[in-house]
Amino acid sequence: MKKIAIFLFTLIIFTSCEGLSSLFEKKITIKGKISSASKVLTDRVKSSTNSLTLADATKVLAYYGNKYALANIKNGSFSIQVPDGAATCLVFLDANNQFIGNLFAGGLNVLPLIGLENTSSIDLSTLTLDGTRVIPANDPIGTTIPVSEEEISFIQAVGSYYQTLAKNLDMDNDGSADILDGDQIRVNSVVNVYAGTYGTDSKQPSMIDPANFMVNYGLRIAGDSKMYDIDYNTSLTNEATQSSITLYWDPIKADPSMLDQIGYLEFILIFQQNNPQQGPNQPGTLPFADGVYTFKLTDSRQYSFNFSNIDMKNYMMIISRALKSPFSYYIIVDLVKHSFYQVNNLYFKFEPKR
Repeated sequence: MKKIAIFLFTLIIFTSCEGLSSLFEKKITIKGKISSASKVLTDRVKSSTNSLTLADATKVLAYYGNKYALANIKNGSFSIQVPDGAATCLVFLDANNQFIGNLFAGGLNVLPLIGLENTSSIDLSTLTLDGTRVIPANDPIGTTIPVSEEEISFIQAVGSYYQTLAKNLDMDNDGSADILDGDQIRVNSVVNVYAGTYGTDSKQPSMIDPANFMVNYGLRIAGDSKMYDIDYNTSLTNEATQSSITLYWDPIKADPSMLDQIGYLEFILIFQQNNPQQGPNQPGTLPFADGVYTFKLTDSRQYSFNFSNIDMKNYMMIISRALKSPFSYYIIVDLVKHSFYQVNNLYFKFEPKR
């Protein structure tokens, strides 16, 4: 179970840190090939979203956190390098960057590249297409990637997030992958949690029963500031219910001078759904439902995205206290997962430079 804690910690690092992670990281090479049978246009190998087949794939896009790698498919084969320890989604695109499908192995939409100390490459062998699932003949989950059935069940919930990443390649609906066009928009959940009071090196923490954690939810949309019209009144729409969600906070609109600051390159929009039942024992804002949402940044272009809601109460790290000594620092983490496992006092040690 320690591997899962490391996996979660790695998720946090890769989705929030851009600087040092790429300097010393080990790379894992992932390779595979397209079946010659995929060149026959049959219903079995067609994508369920269009008439494309895996034989139309010319590129493989690997997502890990907010980063990506791109490799061409040559003579029916590909090889792509990704960081060891990263949760990675592989997406297959045609020559026009249209989505064909994403890798689906061991019941997961994501490859959890953990426990690979003696492994430098993963051979998926021959790939076939089933709907939008790209199935490898050589499934690495549980073999090359040593994860247990219990850990697979845990990762499946996190993997739904990566499946929505694959669906959200073209949020501006112009027929090309946004991340390759330089107009990518990032959507993240934002949570505010009341779990008790933290401690120090002289005071013990006080954590309430996890069943009573107070979690407030928001949705954060961010991208290049050049894509955003500050004078446009944007809102978010749940397509299933056609309900409109008003904007909670826009830092640029609150302070337009931020656009003139050197290095300020992106807009940030925060949306929240107020809880009509809010009170002493109820959160003030509600989680967002799974589904498709639409919004505009200007009057002329609409964006849409698939959203997958992972229950934050089930996968959270509570930093309960920090202890200091003259030469090293420790963060002691209480990791809580209801009805699955509970790990207390998980230690991460950081040695400062001397």
